[in-house]
Amino acid sequence: MLRWLANISSRRLLNRIHYVLYDTYQGVTINTDSSGAPTSQFGISQELNHQLHAWYDLLPSAIKPDPDHDGHGLDDAILLMRFHAAGDIIHRPFLLQACALSAGEKPDARMVENAKRCLYHCRGYLNAVQGALTKLSASVEIFVHSTMAVVLLLTFASFSPALAPEVGDVKQLQVQAAAIIQSWSFPESSIETMLSIVRTVRVKCLGR
Repeated sequence: MLRWLANISSRRLLNRIHYVLYDTYQGVTINTDSSGAPTSQFGISQELNHQLHAWYDLLPSAIKPDPDHDGHGLDDAILLMRFHAAGDIIHRPFLLQACALSAGEKPDARMVENAKRCLYHCRGYLNAVQGALTKLSASVEIFVHSTMAVVLLLTFASFSPALAPEVGDVKQLQVQAAAIIQSWSFPESSIETMLSIVRTVRVKCLGR
């Protein structure tokens, strides 16, 4: 029952995050130079991050997974994946903004800090998802798609001068993601396409 309630509350939080970050500003143009982000964006992400950590902190100790521990079982992995997926979404705009800066353009320090938080959650998701993909379920394709998404974000960050030091092990992360996806790939499936994308990206990065 506790895990069921935790999963329901995490879905509600994720819906709120999507609404605040995307629906609220749909069709609205905010003028800002490329080296920074709107002040309101920092405030919104800070509040959502606070709500995310409040959700995690309030989990009963009997079901609260340790985010710094590897080798989670299915139930713990699902909760951790929800935590890291929400954190990734909250901070992803800052990572994309940092990656879009021109060469030599100095990013706002707050942008970089939030982008690093996104990378933390991407790594966390990649570690947690292995515990959720130990057996077939209706969510396998969703989990695999999210695995591809986080490794692509980690790869994008490796091209940013401000973020590259945080992902010096990006090639190992690509191998880890490819192995996860390959275990569920079969001919002419969408998962096979995802695997091809990750492998192609890795090959492109090998020459750097």
